[in-house]
This record gives sequence, C-alpha cells and structure tokens, in this order.
Amino acid sequence: MYQFFRVPWSSPRGSLQSRVSSQRKSTNDLYHHSTARKSVTSGISNAVYRAEALADLVHAHYSEQVNLSMLAKLAGVHPSTANKTFRTIFGIPVNEYLTRYRLAQAMQQLAETSSPILQVAYDCGFGSSSRFYDIFKRRTGTTPRLFRSSLERRDDPVARSVR
Repeated sequence: MYQFFRVPWSSPRGSLQSRVSSQRKSTNDLYHHSTARKSVTSGISNAVYRAEALADLVHAHYSEQVNLSMLAKLAGVHPSTANKTFRTIFGIPVNEYLTRYRLAQAMQQLAETSSPILQVAYDCGFGSSSRFYDIFKRRTGTTPRLFRSSLERRDDPVARSVR
C-alpha cells in the first residue's frame, strides 16, 4: 500500500539513507571519543538533523496522503519523538507544517497557473474540496477564487488605470 515510500529519495545533499548512515557514524564517533559536553552538542545536532529530514520529507510528499506516522517511519523515528523534535526546532507540529506547506504550494499554483481550483487542491494533497476551501478561507481570509481573481486584477493594466 505504501510502496511509493520505499523508493529511494534523494536531495541535493544526497540520499536520505546515506545521510542517516553518515549521521549514525559521526554520532558513534562522538560517543566513543568525546566528553559529556560534546555528546550534548551531538544530541542537539541530531535533533536538528531529524527535524530537517522530516521537513525534507514533507516537501517531497506533500501532494500525497501522508500523516505524521508515515513521515516518522520514513525518518526512522517514533511519531511522538518526531513531533516533539520538530516542534522544538521549528516551533510548530509536523501536521501544522504540512498544512502550511500545502497551502503555500496551492497559493503559488493559483497565482501561476490556470488549473481549476479543485485540481490545485488535489495536487497539493488536500483530500477534499471542502477541507481545502475551509483551510484556505480560515488562513488567508479569502476564498481561492477571490484570491486568484485579485491577482488577475492586479496584473491587468486596464484595471490598474481605473483605480
């Protein structure tokens, strides 16, 4: 069912699997050759690494039906640990970050394409049009249609001269 998660994912910094193994190696080196102070630093860098890995996974899979437990499994951590670490580093839970990222992508598509609003909603991972409209209206104060039309009016030189 979750076959798409088994495909090796890579970023400009290398594959996630190679980054995990290199982080484990460096963490083991620090553990064996460090003082207590360095191991605390290692814990902080490990938390940053985990939060960054989760953010990278959100960016890669935002258009799919993902949730915290799936993202945590991909990152190799327990869901509660993933959420706690993410909240510590970014100040918001993983699900909130996912929603904000999806909304930002939807706003960009609405501004740059002429795709139907429903298609934009599904392309950005919103499971239903009502959920998309509800989140969009609550977060932006306007509907997707009004948002798009306000951008079109701003780009129209005739509309600009009338104002």
